[in-house]
Amino acid sequence: PPAGPDRVPFYRDVAILGMTRWMFRKVILHFHATGMSLLYPRLNIIERFLFRWAYFDPDVGIRISPLSPDDARFVRARREVIVPNGIPDAANGLDLSRRENPGRILFVGMLCESKGVLVAIEAMALLAERGYACELTFIGEWQSADFRRQATDLAAKRGIGRLIRFAGVKQGREKDESFLRADIFCFPTHFDSESFGLVLVEAMQFALPVVSTNWRGIPSVVDDGKTGFLVPVKDAGLLAERLEYLVANGAVARGMGEAGRRKYLQEYTLDHFHRAMDAVFESVGGKT
Repeated sequence: PPAGPDRVPFYRDVAILGMTRWMFRKVILHFHATGMSLLYPRLNIIERFLFRWAYFDPDVGIRISPLSPDDARFVRARREVIVPNGIPDAANGLDLSRRENPGRILFVGMLCESKGVLVAIEAMALLAERGYACELTFIGEWQSADFRRQATDLAAKRGIGRLIRFAGVKQGREKDESFLRADIFCFPTHFDSESFGLVLVEAMQFALPVVSTNWRGIPSVVDDGKTGFLVPVKDAGLLAERLEYLVANGAVARGMGEAGRRKYLQEYTLDHFHRAMDAVFESVGGKT
């Protein structure tokens, strides 16, 4: 998997691919992070040479969404395929029923500005002004101590500190239980390397309606108006409106969550992913 649009992982890739590509008959690049094509214009002449040397002319470029930046075409992949991500069904056999009046909102991801943390806090403040005492739980690692202060200060300034909970990093069963307890999943990202939003699939498998952004490959995962809602990036007002609608209409929220669960089972299980990846590798190198 190649790097996103950042120099440090780019140099990692140059080192690894530079030392190994010559040993193999076939090269497949799996673009899990996206936007490396956006990095190229920012590179100097020497870095651009290294970029072409490491990445150009792979046999196959695998993208995980047709809506993400077309990095495979940029590096002149001989063939391009779309293989959506898949995850194990951690919700299988669990009770996924929701409350009549949903009010528990969940965010999972890196806690940084480009993941939409401040936008989500502002949207919660707007909900509180309209009389909704919803709770927003953030799960994830802070990007920095400075941003942690910025986020907590914003919540305090807007008078909603009691409604915001920063729960830290959760993994495994603890993380699954957080999805299970929630009513709505909120993910207003505009992260540079966002390609697919795998955490959205995690939320959908737990039958959560999703409110996210019209950003990169996310519209290929979230069906706007069916499995959740999509809003423009950095639009706290519209984000608050969509969250308010779901909170005020529990039956609609549950229906969207159930639709998301069905879409997960139809498209994003680990079995779907494995079969699709097997087909790509067999088409390149034959059965093993």
